[in-house]
Amino acid sequence: SSRKSYNLQQGLEDFFKEQKVSEENQMFCNNCDAKQDADTKYEMTQSPDVLTLLLKRFTLDYKQSRYTKLQSSTDVVPTLNIE
Repeated sequence: SSRKSYNLQQGLEDFFKEQKVSEENQMFCNNCDAKQDADTKYEMTQSPDVLTLLLKRFTLDYKQSRYTKLQSSTDVVPTLNIE
């Protein structure tokens, strides 16, 4: 596993980016009654008073078919910018 530091601000920006889902990840469309390619995006409509984050500290090792703990540090700043 990599020792590279994880940047929480960058992780949040990546989480809120629009993502395309296709092939085996297609979404079901109620109007079409079938699975379709789609663009998905998470959105925060209000800033919470307290934000609790659960960081996934494991990665799937495909060769061993098990999860392994990430040993990298996490850079956390006192104030996060969520736009």
